[in-house]
Amino acid sequence: MNTTIRWPIVAIVLAAGESRRMGKQNKLLLPCEKDTVLETVVDRLSALPFRERIVVLGKDADRMLPLLQNRPVQIVRNLDFRTGISSSIRAGVQAVKGGVQGYLFYLADMPFVLPQTIRALCEVFLQHPDAGIVLPVYQRRRGNPVIVHQKLTPELLALQGDAGARQLMQRFVEQVVEVPVNDPGIHRDIDTMADARRWLGSGDC
Repeated sequence: MNTTIRWPIVAIVLAAGESRRMGKQNKLLLPCEKDTVLETVVDRLSALPFRERIVVLGKDADRMLPLLQNRPVQIVRNLDFRTGISSSIRAGVQAVKGGVQGYLFYLADMPFVLPQTIRALCEVFLQHPDAGIVLPVYQRRRGNPVIVHQKLTPELLALQGDAGARQLMQRFVEQVVEVPVNDPGIHRDIDTMADARRWLGSGDC
């Protein structure tokens, strides 16, 4: 019998982007460790006790689906992915079954975040019930992933464009809790082939 205590948090992986700066190559399908970038991210989150895990797909969804079939995630297809990341946030939130305290939004092109960073964010979030937004900080710079309290669900569903949760941070400054971490991975995303050569070849993912 599985006696693992689950966090009342749902992990939402935002994997619907167009990878415009990568040309024809989808960055989430690049090799990382023994799998792809997407699989590495999903497996990292699957090893942690989230209530559930949702992966929002858009571009190249048909190529990504086979990679996720045997993994413990719910798949959501965002048909409006070209309108910006906010559409993926809305799609992920709308797919949550309920009974959660917060949403952890994970950008799928960031396979370098350490598991202990994710755990620290979740633990701080659960220790601060009044926090609206919890995020990591490394060398005085904020990074990702970000946890948003379910009380801000209406605001999440009203987001537009490509700014994502940054809009909420500006509106609810007093509800933001920063978590200092020793993890440069919270700033490392793969946007270009130069990023891919630099980070994926470093053995950090």
